[in-house]
Order: sequence, then C-alpha cells, then structure tokens
Amino acid sequence: MTLGHFAPNRWIRGEYELHELFVGGEGLQHGPADVLGTLLHEAAHGLAVTRGIKDTRRQGRWHNERYRALGEVLGLTLTQHPKIGWSITSVPDQTGHSTEMS
Repeated sequence: MTLGHFAPNRWIRGEYELHELFVGGEGLQHGPADVLGTLLHEAAHGLAVTRGIKDTRRQGRWHNERYRALGEVLGLTLTQHPKIGWSITSVPDQTGHSTEMS
C-alpha cells in the first residue's frame, strides 16, 4: 500500500512551480510514528530534488544508495527490499520519540 508520495513541480502558482507531498488518509490509522516515517520518506525525495540528486530509477520505483543517505540525514532507518531498493523506512526511537503522547 502506498501511504504517500512526493511529486516535483506538480502545481503552478503564478510563475512558480510547487512540489506536492501527499499523505493518504488510510495511512493515518497506522499511528503517529508511521505517519512521521511517511512524511520523512517523502521529504527525502524532496531533498533529492532540491539538491539535484537522482535518488530513484525504474520510474521512481527503485530507491538507490543516494536515497538511503538522504533518508538517514532526515533520521530514518532504511532497509533494502529486493524489488524496490532502499524504500523500507522506519523511524528509530531517537527520531520518533516526540511522537509519543505524554
């Protein structure tokens, strides 16, 4: 299930092209840590666009080593999947501890 996506230059506002970061409503039921993981996953794609880094191939399905490095900069732990590369993300306690309600 796709919980979110990042789409560069999806929107036009005047002379500006704006990126889109989307989180699907069905992902919200997974709780705050997973929503944060989705947001950070997609933010890593945004960081790649901003820095001019090619972070995927195979029409955006394969997440390469550069993507993994960007995700780690944002605090994610990434695991490699044999068909989609470094796309499996998790939020370690150090990154996500503030998502817990006190």
